[in-house]
Formats: sequence, C-alpha cells, structure tokens
Amino acid sequence: MVNGNRYLNGLDQNTPSYRRIGQTILDGVTKLNSGIQITDSQSGFRAFSASTKDVFRFKAKGMAIESEMLADAGKSGLRIAEVEIGVRYDVDCSTVNPIKHGFGVLFMILKDIEFNKPLYYLTIPGLVLGISGLVMGTFFSYRISRWEKVCISGLPCS
Repeated sequence: MVNGNRYLNGLDQNTPSYRRIGQTILDGVTKLNSGIQITDSQSGFRAFSASTKDVFRFKAKGMAIESEMLADAGKSGLRIAEVEIGVRYDVDCSTVNPIKHGFGVLFMILKDIEFNKPLYYLTIPGLVLGISGLVMGTFFSYRISRWEKVCISGLPCS
C-alpha cells in the first residue's frame, strides 16, 4: 500500500497551525490503533493493489476511512510506503468545520480502538481515574488527620 505524505520533507508552511495540531493528534491515535509508523495518516491519498482489496473493511464514514484503512493494513501485515504529495490550503475546499471534522474522525478512531484493542481503550481512562482517586484520597486523609476539634457553643468539648 502507498500512503501519501504532505510532510515527508518537513512541515509545509501553508498548513494552518490548528490543522497541524489536529493532524498530529489523529496521527498518534491512528498509530496506536494500527501499529504502523505513519507520519501523515490523514492525507487522503492511498493506493493499493487490487489483490489486497479484501483486507479492507470500508465501513467507516467520511474521513475516518483513512485511519480504518491503515488499521486494516497493519492488522494484515501489508507493507506500506510513503510518498511525498502536495497540498494547497489557499483554494476553496471542504465546507466542513475542520475542528468539528477532526473530533468526528477522532471519535471514529476511538470506536475502532474500543473493538480492536479494548485494553488500550480502557487502560488510559482507568489509570486516570485510579490516579485521581489516589490523589483525592491522600488529600482528604491529610485534611482529616489535621482536623482540630471544634467546640459548638453551649456543648462541652472533649
């Protein structure tokens, strides 16, 4: 399979910074899901041999198909090469809000991880909640241990 890469020879100066931040996040989550070290998972350019078409599910909607294809290729052990492609952001393009679009793609990748790699999906929230519980428990234990008895007027203090 061939994957197009907009940044093979460094950052493209035409890419708005908010898009690059979103692309970096989606690249990281796609790598987690696919196990493939791809540097531009959302380029939109894919080429593959007709003999490999049965490897792909083609179930994801919209741009999430890009990450789904990489996950399928990784699971099947396909060799992947990256080639440099160009991009222009100075012309009319998608009318979809890129931030809304990015969160939609991220949600679809996370759903894919939930079914394909549930330990990844559950471990991170579990660790965050567990560590938060330990920190809060330690904080409250400390506060209670330092709590001085307060006498309510009219009642004896002991």
